[in-house]
Amino acid sequence: MIQLDIQITGDAAERIRELASTQLATSRKRMVQQVSIASLQAIILATPVDTARARAAWVQALEQLGGTPPAGWEGAQPTETDSGRRHGQLIFVDTDNLSSATAINSVNYVNYLEYGTSRMAPFAMVRRGLQNSRSTPAFLFQL
Repeated sequence: MIQLDIQITGDAAERIRELASTQLATSRKRMVQQVSIASLQAIILATPVDTARARAAWVQALEQLGGTPPAGWEGAQPTETDSGRRHGQLIFVDTDNLSSATAINSVNYVNYLEYGTSRMAPFAMVRRGLQNSRSTPAFLFQL
């Protein structure tokens, strides 16, 4: 599961205050979508690929959000993309006061890929993907 908490400061905060009277909810929703798409694309590329099952679950969530997966995401010999897609889900909430996107990858071994095991180093694909989004200046997203 991915959850993004976004704090806006500086010039972006000023721009949001300008939009608050008319466009805040729409701008907030668009920003959450864009950050989530960028995060999922980075996560997909950082997820190791053998059968493409784990990547396919992330792709399912990405496509539900309206994003496009990176070229070549399936890897050299994808054999489990259909199975992986069944394990991916996106929950998008958009109300007057909240916009949130939660991507779920329920492939049974995705936690081992993220956190590692006693015999395998962690890939940390979710943490790295989210860190990438945190370091992207807000002005690069269309508010």
